[in-house]
Amino acid sequence: MPRALVIAALVLAVLVSAWFSFKPTVREKEGELVPTPSGGVINEREKRTYVDAHGKWVIVLLIAPIALCATALVKRTTVAATVCGALLVAFALITTLFSTIGVYYLPSALLMLVAAGLVELGILEGDPV
Repeated sequence: MPRALVIAALVLAVLVSAWFSFKPTVREKEGELVPTPSGGVINEREKRTYVDAHGKWVIVLLIAPIALCATALVKRTTVAATVCGALLVAFALITTLFSTIGVYYLPSALLMLVAAGLVELGILEGDPV
């Protein structure tokens, strides 16, 4: 059970990172003027991915949560799951201050902390992963 939670956290982190890497979600505020069907004129909105909008260095931010989840899965200890979960929470909160992407990693962090907590509290036996 706890191992499944850590795997779920890893899958969520991968999905969120892939979403921000490949899905055009950022819209430019200004663009070329385009006529509307009603006869007016509006600014055309350009859709871009998060990476295109903020530069290639953002890939490091998108890979960091995946690396934390994978580390907990590889180490296979309660301490590793707790530390990586806490680091993922800190990462999510810090990146939320500068950008909204950090909020999307909170479910992954909570899954890892729940997995470690279940073992620490003695609800489940063994290591969390």
